[in-house]
Amino acid sequence: MSKRAVGILSSLVIGLAILVGSLYLLELGPFESSEASAKPTIEEINKRSIDTEEVTTNLKSGEFIRAQFRIQLDAESTLEDMNNREFQVKNVLLLSLAETTSEDLLGSEGINELEQMIQSKLNDHLEQGTVEAVYTTMKVVQ
Repeated sequence: MSKRAVGILSSLVIGLAILVGSLYLLELGPFESSEASAKPTIEEINKRSIDTEEVTTNLKSGEFIRAQFRIQLDAESTLEDMNNREFQVKNVLLLSLAETTSEDLLGSEGINELEQMIQSKLNDHLEQGTVEAVYTTMKVVQ
C-alpha cells in the first residue's frame, strides 16, 4: 500500500472514531436515550390515574358485589377526558359486573379477565388516549 492510501485510510478511521464518540457523548442518533420507553415512576402513574366510586350492584349469578377500581391512563389529558365521561365509566362498570358470576371472581384469573373487559370497554369510549390498566382495589361479593 502506498503512503497516501495509508494516510487516507487512517484519516477515515480517526474521523469515524471521533464521529461515533461525539454521538455517544451527546446521546444522539443510535445512542439517543429514549425517555418514552422508560417505565413511568409511581408518582407519574398516580398523576394520571383515577379511583372510581364504590359500586354496589348485582352479579349475573344473583349475588351482590361491592367493588372499586383504579384506572390508569396513558396521559394527564386522557385523565381530563375520563373525568368528563364519569357516567360512561359507571355504565361500563355496571354492565361488566352484570355479565360476571360470583364463580368468575373467585381467583385472580377471573379478576384479571374482568379488569381486561373493563379496560377494553373504556377504551371504546375514549376519542383520544388509552386506558393502560384497570386495578381492582376493593371487592366484596355477598
